[in-house]
Amino acid sequence: MKTSALLRFGLRLFVRRRATMFFFAGCLGLGIAFLSAVGHLLAAVDLAVALRARELLAGDVQVISSRTFNADERAALSRALTPGRRAVQSVALASMLAPLRADSSPFLVAVKAVEARYPLRGELITAPPRAEIIPGSCLIERSAALSHDLKVGDLVRLGNLRLRVTGLIDKEPDRDFFGFSFAPRVFISIEDLPRTGLLGFGARARYAWTLSLADAENPAAAADAAKRSLEKALPDPHLNVSSYSDGESSVRDGLRRSGIFFTALSLAALILGAAGLRAGLTLFLDGESATMGLLRCLGATVAEIEKLYASVCMGAAVLGGRLGAFAGWALSAAVARTAARFGLTLSAPPQFGLFAECLLLSAALAWGLSAARIRALAARPPLDGLRAPPLMARRLVIVGWGVAVAVMAAAAYRRAPSAREAAMLVGALALGAALIEGLSRGVLALVERGAEVAEGFGLPFPLRHGLRRLVRRPAETRVMLFTLAAAFALLASVAASRQGFARALAPAQAENAADLFLIDVQPAQLKDARRIAVRYAKEEPAFAPLVRARLLSVDGRALSRGEKRRDEDSRRTRERLRSREYNLTFANALNPSESLVAGRFWDPGTAAGEASVERDFADRAGIKLGSRLAFDVSGRPIAAMVTSLRRVEWAAMRPNFFVTLTPALIAEAPRTYIASLRARSGAASAALRRELSRAQPNVSVVDAAALLDTARKTLNLILTAIEALAWFCVVVGALVAAGLVALGRGQRATEGALERALGFRAREALAADAAELIGLGAMSAACAAVAGFFLAWAMSRRLEVPFTAAPLEILALIACALLLPALSGLLAGAPARRQAALDVLRNDVN
Repeated sequence: MKTSALLRFGLRLFVRRRATMFFFAGCLGLGIAFLSAVGHLLAAVDLAVALRARELLAGDVQVISSRTFNADERAALSRALTPGRRAVQSVALASMLAPLRADSSPFLVAVKAVEARYPLRGELITAPPRAEIIPGSCLIERSAALSHDLKVGDLVRLGNLRLRVTGLIDKEPDRDFFGFSFAPRVFISIEDLPRTGLLGFGARARYAWTLSLADAENPAAAADAAKRSLEKALPDPHLNVSSYSDGESSVRDGLRRSGIFFTALSLAALILGAAGLRAGLTLFLDGESATMGLLRCLGATVAEIEKLYASVCMGAAVLGGRLGAFAGWALSAAVARTAARFGLTLSAPPQFGLFAECLLLSAALAWGLSAARIRALAARPPLDGLRAPPLMARRLVIVGWGVAVAVMAAAAYRRAPSAREAAMLVGALALGAALIEGLSRGVLALVERGAEVAEGFGLPFPLRHGLRRLVRRPAETRVMLFTLAAAFALLASVAASRQGFARALAPAQAENAADLFLIDVQPAQLKDARRIAVRYAKEEPAFAPLVRARLLSVDGRALSRGEKRRDEDSRRTRERLRSREYNLTFANALNPSESLVAGRFWDPGTAAGEASVERDFADRAGIKLGSRLAFDVSGRPIAAMVTSLRRVEWAAMRPNFFVTLTPALIAEAPRTYIASLRARSGAASAALRRELSRAQPNVSVVDAAALLDTARKTLNLILTAIEALAWFCVVVGALVAAGLVALGRGQRATEGALERALGFRAREALAADAAELIGLGAMSAACAAVAGFFLAWAMSRRLEVPFTAAPLEILALIACALLLPALSGLLAGAPARRQAALDVLRNDVN
């Protein structure tokens, strides 16, 4: 047969079986739609980050330190200023800003002291336009001005300095990509910073030196060269040297890492669709066995029949890929428009590479899931058409499954931040699919055994017959079990994760949980700060010493900058945790929010150098029980051995630390104090702020309740989005199950007609159908409950929240899994039950 004849025949077959073909297209299209949407959104984020890369840094290269630069460091920075380049210095810290009005309360702000030529890249948008940052004045973020009734011309007090508001900030260049900040921004002149008195000992300040390249320099190459040169000239690992490309990659990787659950769920939806596609293709191809035999009798070769049916199957899959790709792009465009409400500007133009990926993915899945079946049926002798389906070639089955897994792994790799994350994602999906498939097979075997046992107990024949129907069609039953159980297990795991977050945040919502933190209390201020806090607190405030230090070595290995590669996430995290500046404390006992998990806590008065480290931090930083830590505390080296690991209830909102040392080691070191307390009322909280602002202007008062509420809303938004996608997986599973029932309606109608012709009454036929469908629902619920337990455990581990069951929600989901097949199946089978048996058999309904 000529290729054109094969194509015409294939088109006629496609049109004749168009309902079946659209089912195949829908199975893949639904799964690919969300995969396409995630891909388009990630591409939109990449584009937005690339456009804002230099603006996010307000320059091209930046050096950040938690202390002032010394003479050698300033000399190295000066040498980087070749002709044409410019540099600007800035200092960022948190403090309290007090409007100079009798009825106002001070509030926390993020202060940024800059030079007049700031910013070097991007634009600082203000009202009035181009408001200057000059000594004696400040710019304040518009949201803070509206919240605290401030306007241009008003006087405010920052520390010991009075400033006049000369402008409102609408946009700053080097803000977080999402515009998020723990407090509203205030800009002041760097010349005013010493006069505020905010840079006393223990002040938490970040010093930055930002470089802008000359106009004639190639941005990417010159920025990387300048970064390497500065890293060589500034070997201290506690100095962070970065270029705008580092910020671009870190933001992109962070966003991809936070979106890994959406990628996982979109791949899960695709797996459900692929499972339905495979079962549907099997039913379709087995039904075409007689046509294949007829074509063989008319002279068609095995290769021609393979091409014919492979083209039909792949045509349906490519149709699904096109529909899914366009639906995903439309969804991503809608989400991008919605993102503007959150202050995020995204553009989601069509990504033709993603469209091609979707088509390739669809075609590869269709071929991989059908090639072995097509060859086995096409190669069978024509006269064997009435026999059982032939065995498929094992090698081709393995190749087909390998292609299917490979294209899904490639899709995961394109969306994951690293190859390691992609491998973990694919492995987790494979393990989850294997678990649910194993559960489906095991439950089906139990049902088969149960039907045999029930016969001896006198179970009515229609009920036994309905259960045996599930066993007689094991492949179809397993697919419906797999899709329904997987979908409801995903929902159960999301419900458990939501409960885990609620449990993790529960201590912060307790009646006496602290809602205010006092930061940077100097030792000379401790007595007065405690006296003021006691007057407004419900209970005695908890004060703890804080000592700033730098980690020098772990087990004798000095810290050094390491090369950052894409697949070294854990090592990069460990290096970042080790090279940061630390807030240490000392104590003779655990506080109420701490508990010992390993080792022993020292006895009061011990003179040994011992350290107690928070468990999760120790795990991430590669610190173990018995590790020796060396710190630099104000220029003095100290050493301590890790003798205990602690579990910390961070949500208890007490002064907690990653590292606690024995008092004998650092009790004499320069320190400040941090405190937490619960204000008696909102009025007491405002009064505390006012009094501390007047008496101790350097002390910052942080509203922990507001920060916690923001975190809670963000987590709920993410979980709601994940839950919506999980419900979509349920819809995919239900549609796959319904489609398989529809594909087999001819066989089911014929079987039902034979049963009625052999004496089944309408009531008994309905009982048999109900037994079959309720049995399917019960098996789905059982598999979903077991798989949901393990998925919830894995998700809680990944999210680092307590593993908590959500009994009411899980029971509701199990009830849905139990009833959904029964309701949909009984409604779908009603027309066949009403049809006369002789009419069905006479017409040989297909």
